[in-house]
Amino acid sequence: MSEQLTQEQVKKLSEAKVLIEKQKWNNASSLLESLYEECMQDDINFLLVESLYMDHQYKSAYDYAIDNMTQYLNSLKLYKLMVNVCLESRHVIKAHQFSLMTDQIEWRKSANTVIEKYENDISENLSKTNQEIFRQFYHLGDEVFIEQKRRVEMAEQLPLPQYLTGVKFLLRDPFTHPLIRSSLLQSLLELNETGPIKFYWIDNKEHTVNLSVLDRLEDQNFYKKVMNYLDEKVGNSDPLAFSMISSEFKLGMMISYPLSQSIMPNYHDWIDVMIQKYHGDVIDSKYHSVEEWQKKINEIIENLVS
Repeated sequence: MSEQLTQEQVKKLSEAKVLIEKQKWNNASSLLESLYEECMQDDINFLLVESLYMDHQYKSAYDYAIDNMTQYLNSLKLYKLMVNVCLESRHVIKAHQFSLMTDQIEWRKSANTVIEKYENDISENLSKTNQEIFRQFYHLGDEVFIEQKRRVEMAEQLPLPQYLTGVKFLLRDPFTHPLIRSSLLQSLLELNETGPIKFYWIDNKEHTVNLSVLDRLEDQNFYKKVMNYLDEKVGNSDPLAFSMISSEFKLGMMISYPLSQSIMPNYHDWIDVMIQKYHGDVIDSKYHSVEEWQKKINEIIENLVS
C-alpha cells in the first residue's frame, strides 16, 4: 500500500474491523465507504466489498470491486468473494471471465461449480426474465448504438450457453454496430472460447477468424507498434495532438477489429495522414486508399448517436 494512513484513518479502520467482527455489516460498510474515499487502498477496498456483500448491497459491492478486479486474484478468499459478488449482482458473464483469470486449476473448478449452480437456479426462477433479455439481445440490430450497448450489458445476466448463442448470431448480423461486434468478439476471448467463428465486417462481407490465435485489441503487437510510432511523431512535440489522434485511432481500431491490419498495410501512412488532417494539411493523392478507409470509419463514428 503506497498511501500512509493518518492516525484518524487508522482509528476508523480499527473501528470498521470491530464492526465486521460483530457482523454489523451496514455500519461497517458506511464507515469503510467514507474511509475509502479518503484513501483508496486495496485492503480497505477488500473490507468494503466484503461488508457491502454481506449487507446484501450487491450492486455497490460490484461497483467497488470491479475497478480493483485483478487484486482479487491474490488469495482464494478474495477470488471466491469476487465470483460471488459478480453472481449476486447478476454479472454472470463477468463471473465466468473473472474465474478464468487465474492459473489455479482448483480455484477455477470451485468457481465453475458455484457459477453453474447459480445459472441453474436463475434458469428455473427467472426463466421469463431471461427469455425477455435474450429476445432483446438477439434482436438488438433493430436499435441505435446506445440501445444496442444497453442490451449487451443486460445480456451479461444470462447463463453462458444463452449468451454464447446470442453472441454468435449477432456477430453475423449486418445491423450489429461494429463497436458492439468488436466488444462481443473480445468478450469471447475473455471467456477462453476457441476455434473458428464467422463475423460480418465493415467491408459488408462475412469473414472467419480463429479465436485460438486472436488477441484482444490492446494486446496486439500491431496496435502497440502504431501507438509507439504516433508517440515518436507527436508525443513530445504536441501532447494535445497525441491525445486526440490516439483516441481517434483507438476508436478506429475497435471499429475495424479484428481485421484492422488489413486496411493498414503501412501503418506509418495511416498515422501520417491522421496527423496531416489534424493540422489541416492537403493530403497527397498517393494516400487515396488510406483516406477512403478513414472516411468510412469516420462515417461510422459520426453515426454513433443517430
